Amino acid sequence: MSLIAAFVAVCDTISAMRRLVPRFLLLFASIAHGHGACRIERKTEVPVRIVQNYALVELAVNGRTATFLLDTGAERTVFANTAIEELGLARDEWVSSSIRGMGGVIERTANVVLRSFDIGGLPLRRRSVNPVLSFAVAPLPWHEIGGRTISGVLGADYLSVFDLDLDLPGGKLTLYDTIGCMREQIPWEPANSPVLLEHPKPYVILAPVQILGRTLHAQLDTGASFSFVSWKGAAQLSITPTMLAQTPELSARGIGRQGVAMRSRSFELLRLGPVEYHDVRMLFGSPAGGFPFEMLLGMDLLRSQHIFISYATNRLLIATNAKAD
Repeated sequence: MSLIAAFVAVCDTISAMRRLVPRFLLLFASIAHGHGACRIERKTEVPVRIVQNYALVELAVNGRTATFLLDTGAERTVFANTAIEELGLARDEWVSSSIRGMGGVIERTANVVLRSFDIGGLPLRRRSVNPVLSFAVAPLPWHEIGGRTISGVLGADYLSVFDLDLDLPGGKLTLYDTIGCMREQIPWEPANSPVLLEHPKPYVILAPVQILGRTLHAQLDTGASFSFVSWKGAAQLSITPTMLAQTPELSARGIGRQGVAMRSRSFELLRLGPVEYHDVRMLFGSPAGGFPFEMLLGMDLLRSQHIFISYATNRLLIATNAKAD
């Protein structure tokens, strides 16, 4: 082929490509229009059992059924040290972790490594390039809850891969993929009211709660049996430790070896989005492990609600037919 003929052939090819580009763009726009609309895709559904104000779910660990605490307030999934022998788990020869909980810091110890980790038949994975299922290990404050052996805490590092339809009154957890809804109304079936969430850390979500006409930013924590206000939050309410010094001291426990001293006070009204709680007794304290936020919203207040936690869009949807306690 001559240079001129080759040049003509190339020009013809470019011309043909130019004619194809508008058609490709039309096809792409059609695909985007058909598949880019806001939607939620159901991945799996499992029962949730509320026992002593704790939300419990069953997982499959290396194919064996195990009960875990459902804990949106935990930034990491943790296995109980007692589960190593009970489930026949292998230690990770390469990775060890320390854990900071309400009761302080747990010293560094070797992780456990799994072959499989499933919920409702769905493999659980973090948003990570590392496919290895390696988990921190710590002594938990309870070995059994309601006669069920607790093998660990399922935290937000694995939960936040999905959006959560958490029907606590109905005893169900449904996991969804939420697609294309950042600027659209999420097509969640119950009539609902949306609440914007803050996302200060990768696995932390905060909801606005109104008390005494002030707004506190509360961590949504299904792993906590009770709600409390930190002293940082108390300052926002103009409440000091001295003001509560005459109230009985209570002791609370979480992950960690130290108990946490708490004081209490009642409030006539607490609001979470459209939900109003009346005559609420709140605990006040400072966890030994540190708590950088103003409030923790636990199961004492959440258990009466049907909610949709959207990590994908930083929204909390609250079913409007749910009632406060």
